[in-house]
Amino acid sequence: MRILHLSATNILATKNGSEEMARRRAAMQAIASEGTVVDFWTNPEGPLSIETDEDEKAAIPGLRANLLKAEGYDAVTLGCFGDPGLHELRELTGLPVLGPGISAMHAASLISERFSILSPVKSSVPSALSQAERYGLAGKVASVRSLDIPVLTIREDRARAVDTAVRVAGECIEKDGADAIVLGCMSMAFQRLDRDMSEVIGVRVVNPLIPLVRFAETLALLSAKGGR
Repeated sequence: MRILHLSATNILATKNGSEEMARRRAAMQAIASEGTVVDFWTNPEGPLSIETDEDEKAAIPGLRANLLKAEGYDAVTLGCFGDPGLHELRELTGLPVLGPGISAMHAASLISERFSILSPVKSSVPSALSQAERYGLAGKVASVRSLDIPVLTIREDRARAVDTAVRVAGECIEKDGADAIVLGCMSMAFQRLDRDMSEVIGVRVVNPLIPLVRFAETLALLSAKGGR
């Protein structure tokens, strides 16, 4: 099986971009089942990071162009928690197209009564709430809280991101009644903040990477003729 991951941002144009892209591909490959190959494409037309609705819209033309060039894949995954252009992109191909936001929220809904989403900055909070409503999961969301850390800073300062995520997640649990936490940003996901959070905060932390890759594999199997 082959999965194509389409980054929503122009990773190659960021600091140490080629190394970061290779690291992210390796992280997804490590999650994939034996026999699955993950390819990772940057978005030359995309923004350097995504923190607003405008950033998401700016990412869509490049995602569309990359998807139209994709051949020989069984499923496609998107690289932004906001799932930019998800429904539009699905209409362009017969392949399963899956985003990390929809994957993580549905996974969280299966393992918790109410979950909270950690967004990187305040400007991304309304988008996460709108997503949950579109996916029919608004009733499962306890809250969406911001770390107030820019996306690129999360990538460059993991220690700060972990400390802040632990503190904000604690507020979600104590004040909002969450019994699971969703990492609402792919930079948080690729930094594997969940590895340092779960034992400290005492509830499960959903890293979007895991359901994204495994759900993509499942959808590819369900979409295959005769079911491989």
